[in-house]
Amino acid sequence: MLTDEVHSDPLSEEEAIRLLLDAAPGASMDPYLPLRRDRGNPLYRLRYALQRLSRLPEPENAVKLSAFSPAEQALIKSIAASRSVEAEEFPRSAAHCLLSLADTLQSCHAASRLAGTSPDLRILTAARKTLENGMNALGML
Repeated sequence: MLTDEVHSDPLSEEEAIRLLLDAAPGASMDPYLPLRRDRGNPLYRLRYALQRLSRLPEPENAVKLSAFSPAEQALIKSIAASRSVEAEEFPRSAAHCLLSLADTLQSCHAASRLAGTSPDLRILTAARKTLENGMNALGML
C-alpha cells in the first residue's frame, strides 16, 4: 500500500526519473531528460499534476447529486489502483500507478473542459493525496 511505506532517503532527480522510466515500457533515459520541463519528463508530469491539485480548496461535505462522469470514474479507478500496490511490486509498480494517475487526471481535466464542467472536488482531493503519498513513499518529494 502506497501510504504505509516511506522511502528513507530521497531519490535524486535522475534516480526518480529512472524509476519512472522503468515503469513505462519502451522508455529510455535521455541524458537531457532531467532538464526537460514538459510531458516527456515523467517526474515533471507527476510534479505538475500535484502542483495543479495543490491549488484546489478542500472539499465541502456537500454531496454532489449527479452521477460521476466517465472521466471521473476513470480517475476514481486510477486512484484505487494506485492504493492497492503490493509490497513485492513496490517501487516499480507504484511508479507505474502514479504515472497512470497523472495521465488519467490530465484526461479528466481535458474532458471536463470540453464538457464545460469541473470534476468533483472530492475526487481531485483524493488524487492529490494519492500523488503526495506515493511520491513521498518513492522519495520523490
